[in-house]
Order: sequence, then C-alpha cells, then structure tokens
Amino acid sequence: MKKVKRMTIKIEELNDLSDEVIDEIRKVESVCKKHDGLKGSASFDTSINFNKKMKSVFLLYEDEKLVSLLTVFAPRLLEGEVFGYTLPNYRRKGYFEKLLSRATAELKSYGVPDILFVCEKKSAAGNAMIEKLNVQPDHVEHLMAYHGAKNNIFTDGRLSLHVVDQGDLGKLARLHMIIFSEYYKDLKALKLRLSKILESRDMEMYMAILGNEAVGVCTVSVESDGTFIEGFGILPKYRGKGFGREFLNLILKNLLDKKVETIKLEVDDTNHNAFELYKKAGFEVETSFGYYRKKI
Repeated sequence: MKKVKRMTIKIEELNDLSDEVIDEIRKVESVCKKHDGLKGSASFDTSINFNKKMKSVFLLYEDEKLVSLLTVFAPRLLEGEVFGYTLPNYRRKGYFEKLLSRATAELKSYGVPDILFVCEKKSAAGNAMIEKLNVQPDHVEHLMAYHGAKNNIFTDGRLSLHVVDQGDLGKLARLHMIIFSEYYKDLKALKLRLSKILESRDMEMYMAILGNEAVGVCTVSVESDGTFIEGFGILPKYRGKGFGREFLNLILKNLLDKKVETIKLEVDDTNHNAFELYKKAGFEVETSFGYYRKKI
C-alpha cells in the first residue's frame, strides 16, 4: 500500500524579521492582493511597538511553505491592530484562526485589552472573516495617494521644515501631547515611542517652524508600496490659518525633491477637515479600511 504523506504545519512567532522572511511575506502579500484586487499593504516594522520583546508577526507554514500570516501593530498598550493574509488555495482551513489564537495570547500576556481588526472594504474574504469573528465596528479610514507634480506646490514662506533628531525629543513629545491630546496621555511612554521612530531606518520626523516656534509635527515612513505621511498635525491655536496646507506642501516638496513617486496617507472618515485638506492638496482616495474592535 502506498504511504500517504503527512502534511506538516509549523507556526513561527517573531518580534524581529530578517530580510529573507520579509521577502517571503511580501510574496504572499503580492499573491493575495492580486487575487483579491486589494490596494492596501501591511506594515511589518516591529520597532515602534510598545515592547520590543512582544511577538508581533505570526507565520504559518504548510510543508515548509509560508501560506498564512498575521501581524500586530501595537505602539501603545491600549490595543493591538491585527492584519493578515492567507494564500487563496489555503483558505478555509482555519489557519488564520490558529494565528489569531497565538496573537491574542501574546497580547493578553502583556495586558493589552483590545484587538482592532483591519479589513480592506473590497476584500470579500476579509469581510467574511470579520462577520465570522462577530466583532464591533469601530471606525473607517481612507487610504489616499498623491501623484502630483512638484511645480504645482506653492508655499508663502511663513513656515520652514525642520528634520527632527534625538536632540528634539522633549520638544517633539510636548507637541504631540498638545496636538494629539485625545490620543497621548503618558509623556514617558510617548517619549519612548518617538525615540523608537527616530531610531528606525525607514522613518523620518519633521517639525513645522514659525519664526522660532515649532507649530506642527509629521512622520514619514518608507514602506513596500509607497512613502507614507503619518501623525500630521498643527497646534490648535494655529489651525484655520493655512499653516496645515503650507506644512503639507513643504513635506510634499521635500519628498518629491528626493524623487519619491508615490506619497500616501490614511485619514479617519470622521476627520472632515483633514480629508478636505488632503483632497485640495491633490490626494485621491485609493481604498478604504474598516476597523473592528474586540475585547480580549
């Protein structure tokens, strides 16, 4: 009688990724995006999670082939954002659930109370999984992209752009505490997070300078499918005066000077002022993501 080869399943839990593993992950991501007609992309930068020791990338191999993956983005203790892919021919085998179980246990061990599942609105497979998980809608974010030209960007010279380094950490943290007061409450934890961003080889931070005063902040990260603008904001007392538009234009000009071709950002569906700012600057919506919350 002919022997039936037994399938082997292996799960790896990582907090740091080699170039070889990242290449494996991107191949799975590329196949899934093409099959499902998706525009989004997962971030595998583990450097700005609140604890570097926490496992945040979970990989499932079938017969030594990477077929399913899950990532956790947790820059603060309040929640972990979960995003995943499973190759089309390996779905409906419970692989994502296996990875989710491991990720949930890891988050729980660090005292994280909530999981935020991220699902691209166009993803039929993703939405079916969301329905199966019985989670609560939290919010919607739009992925927007800029493909404009440098000669269409104008500034009036009121602001200058300052590239942040570790020497600016105290000032940078205070700005974040004011600009994003609803998000950041712990100054010490914030400084630690910002320091990790400044150490990252794929991220850069900027301040908007008016005279001798820093009035705005922004982070730029380089990812596989584009350069992303994140954490963009202006001090409350300077809003409504055109400084946001000028700061954004300075950042766009700086990136275009560096020959960056695609500039992207995500904006919350409820943040109408920011959405209009980005739209007027030339950004267009590429796709949208639903965020769904679940208590651990």
